[in-house]
Amino acid sequence: MVSGGPNGALWRMRKQLTASVISAILPAPRPVELQLGRPLRVGYLRIDRRVGEVLLQTPIFHAHKRARPDDTVSAIVHPRMARVLRGQPHIDEVVPFSWRGFPAVGESRDQLAVLRALKLDVAVDCGDPSLFSVGHALATRATGAPVRIGFARGPAADHYTHPVTVPEPLHEATARARLLGPLGIDAGPTMHWVPHPREPVILDGEDVLQRMRAEPGRHAVVTPGGRLAWRRAGPAQFGPLCQGLLERGRTPWIAPGPGEDELCADVARAAPGARVLPLTDLDQLGALMQAAGATVCNNSGPMHLSAACGAPTFALFAKMDPTRWGHFQPEHEMVVVDLESPDEGPRLKERVLAWLDRLGGAR
Repeated sequence: MVSGGPNGALWRMRKQLTASVISAILPAPRPVELQLGRPLRVGYLRIDRRVGEVLLQTPIFHAHKRARPDDTVSAIVHPRMARVLRGQPHIDEVVPFSWRGFPAVGESRDQLAVLRALKLDVAVDCGDPSLFSVGHALATRATGAPVRIGFARGPAADHYTHPVTVPEPLHEATARARLLGPLGIDAGPTMHWVPHPREPVILDGEDVLQRMRAEPGRHAVVTPGGRLAWRRAGPAQFGPLCQGLLERGRTPWIAPGPGEDELCADVARAAPGARVLPLTDLDQLGALMQAAGATVCNNSGPMHLSAACGAPTFALFAKMDPTRWGHFQPEHEMVVVDLESPDEGPRLKERVLAWLDRLGGAR
């Protein structure tokens, strides 16, 4: 049976058919040699609405600016995601862009004019490495950049001057970094993001961020939520994890996302001594993670945020593949969890205790 929906076979077939038709109509790109001996204007395009996807771009920006500081690096993102990258030290300009393709009239025409006004030398399509996106390919074309880089999947050769092989097995952060290859830049998958909190995080009259900074090794941020409820662990798993944090002398500060107050209260009831934070914005949450030096979370946007801030991260994968979406620097721990197992709570507690012992910290 052919299923519909965003993850269904019918949806993928429609995308592939659309991509094939449009690719057959448009002219193939002319071969172009990259002129690496001069400063370039380079735009990285990803118009996804998910914070985690935006953060997965940060290895690119960091490595590019370190290797070629005289280049102008532009991040072209969905308008709702521009706030995530504004003020980041390795990005020269953040360009909000949202376009649904043809017909290019009205607001869409204005959006395309914004891309052309960038006068890019190189446009890099940072779309999904596992599925060709004709929307991203057309937007990359619309920049007018003579050099176009993108992943070699689907009809990529019909749109990009420099297709890049997707690494196998697929690891998202590694794949993004691979896009720098045509620019002569060798980059790893480590993310880099600097929080800029504008307001303190106050709970019961106390500045929590200030306290964490004054007491290194005695705190942890716990985010049991996530945008997609179907793929996350819950109180039955996070309660024992918080108990393990308390046993190692770390106060679990449970951070709710929008609409997650009840979930966080359930986790706190399972671990007396845990504290529930007020709702934070992205910069506040990132600063808390940095200061605490330990994050316990689901596979979610907060997981990528924690890793991007340089905070050691213990992440639970209930439905998704950690080899694709996880982070494997030595300070991180990616754990596959069985939501149906009655023994999972104690097992996870032992795992988090062993992780904390590796990190060191309070006793």
